[in-house]
Amino acid sequence: MGYYMRFISTDTRPITPADLSSALVAADPGYDIEVDDTAATINHSGVTIAHVEINVPGDGLFDEERDELVEFAIERE
Repeated sequence: MGYYMRFISTDTRPITPADLSSALVAADPGYDIEVDDTAATINHSGVTIAHVEINVPGDGLFDEERDELVEFAIERE
């Protein structure tokens, strides 16, 4: 079973798959990350454990998902 998770950063600095790769490998050299332009496949000890896409404001998908999260939060009030 897989999980779909969203993380939102309020940091103004851009986050890239290469940044993610560097941080994970620094934390544990067992990580192997296959980096694409806006995505990464994360492997650990030869097993694929995650696929990550990085969406930014203005790319359409980011804005759509942000709006869904806001609607969900309003409904829960």
